[in-house]
Amino acid sequence: MKTNPNKRILILGAGMLGRAFKNMGYTVWGRDELDFQLGTDVSKLKSDVSVKIANFDVVVNTIAKTDTRWCEQVNNYAELMWTNCDVPTILGSVCNDSEKKFIHISTGCLYEDGIHPNSENDSLVARGKYQHSKLSAEYAIQMVCPDAAILRPRLLFADFDHPSNLLTKLSKFDSFTISPETITSCDSIVDIVAKISNTHRFRKGPINIGCQMPISPHNIVSIVGMKDMDKNIKIYDPPIRGYRATSTIMNITEFGVPRNTIEELKRCWRSIRFVKSGKAAPVSYAESRRLQLLRPPSQTERDLAEFFDGKF
Repeated sequence: MKTNPNKRILILGAGMLGRAFKNMGYTVWGRDELDFQLGTDVSKLKSDVSVKIANFDVVVNTIAKTDTRWCEQVNNYAELMWTNCDVPTILGSVCNDSEKKFIHISTGCLYEDGIHPNSENDSLVARGKYQHSKLSAEYAIQMVCPDAAILRPRLLFADFDHPSNLLTKLSKFDSFTISPETITSCDSIVDIVAKISNTHRFRKGPINIGCQMPISPHNIVSIVGMKDMDKNIKIYDPPIRGYRATSTIMNITEFGVPRNTIEELKRCWRSIRFVKSGKAAPVSYAESRRLQLLRPPSQTERDLAEFFDGKF
């Protein structure tokens, strides 16, 4: 396991993204170390947080409710806004007062849909309660902590099985949309956090994070070999209860070349399958990319590269 050379970075939230950070040697706190209960006195909570994070220079917030169906239920609204908006705002305020760097994980789901690649300065829109909670958090954080970095990933996937993993979700479906989407590897977020946590390179404000090329869920399951595409796999444009699912493409321009979409998807899916089968985990992204370059691309990969060449 790789170790984090900077042990003064604290990751809050032990979900899928927190696990990705932990796998790379970061300090990750869940509810056992720091619990944010709905209804807790805010002044006391700020005081407790300030004491507990005193030994860290950078705080990364990954705490969030992300199940959009759960978020759309009216009875969950108070907990949703507390978790997705109030807690990040409290953390931002404490970090600002303590002169610590604060990095908040937001979402790329706030952009308008369509094939136009959205940049960080484009207009944002909240189509449902989940987006409303995340957009409210961005505005509130920028008020209480003007120097905060706000990362906007979309459709997260990782090299381990998890209910929130895009690949895990797709493996359970039998119908898929054909609209291209920006998707984000959890390891890409780890990469960016490592880069911007350096005091001299810290980048405040919103930052889009995603893999190199947009891709549709239909193409994902085809390219990684998840499904037998000859067995009546349906093309479907599903509505999510309360609002319609959207297709979002982001302009990924910050911090060098993003991870190759196809190579990263294949690496992560191989890892998930290998672990399930009891085999050893596959190679790293860098080694996986080297091996991919030795293999001629499939027709689907060539078609995708040709379609998106020069567009994004």
